[in-house]
Amino acid sequence: MQSHKIIGLLLCLIAMASMVNASILASTSIDKKNLSTNEVGILTVKLLNDSDTEVKNTIIRVQADDQIRFIIEGQEETLLAKVIESIPAGEGKEIQIKIKSVSSQKETANIYVYYGPENPLKYANVTMVETKELPVTVSSSMQKKNLNQKDTLLVSFKLTNDSTGALTKASAEILAPTGFESVAAPLYAESVAQNASIEKNFEIIAPLDTTGEQTIILAYGFFDANGPHYFEKQFKASFQQPNYALIAAIGLIVLIIAGYLYLKKDNGNNIKGTSEKK
Repeated sequence: MQSHKIIGLLLCLIAMASMVNASILASTSIDKKNLSTNEVGILTVKLLNDSDTEVKNTIIRVQADDQIRFIIEGQEETLLAKVIESIPAGEGKEIQIKIKSVSSQKETANIYVYYGPENPLKYANVTMVETKELPVTVSSSMQKKNLNQKDTLLVSFKLTNDSTGALTKASAEILAPTGFESVAAPLYAESVAQNASIEKNFEIIAPLDTTGEQTIILAYGFFDANGPHYFEKQFKASFQQPNYALIAAIGLIVLIIAGYLYLKKDNGNNIKGTSEKK
């Protein structure tokens, strides 16, 4: 008899838990089911409060397999966490997240969206995306990653169309931190024929007071038979603040040496020879 009461209590708890589950419904979608290396897509997470009361502090945690990164404030991350403070009764919230493929292999990657009103999160939604290469060759590099402040960054870019058809509206540009100056204008080509290439070198000048590690993004894209493709490749550049005390000390030493050499030369010129008459 006691066991029946325990079972009944468990069933009640399960029913109550499922009612809590039903208060927040989640769905996910991706604008692209296939992503190539460095290609960016948009993951949309929709939450719906189907209860009659407001739901507060809904937690969302998004993770993925190793082939996928999340772009958060310009940085690539492996985890995204967010709290939705309030979802009114009968209303929904929508979150859009930039995702990026970092794989060059043909694989299936899973994106996991965990959600719920408490930690640990008990409810999850899984979305799949396939990573595979496009028939396009892209080569890029950045020179001078470790810099003095007066140096410039040089980013090279070349795209070759290896497909059987033309690419259209191909473009590339540099996205740099605030205050950085991009000397070269963006690259744009209305069409890139089969086996043809487009390329450009981008020069970026950093402000004099730049310090620490900075992120430079090469953004490029094009249209093919399957629609638009947009990519972002990140480069890291380290800047160090000049040691002004050391520079001043070196300058002072140079001045002292220069003054010493000048005075020595001047004294040498003032020495007069003597002769004796016989």
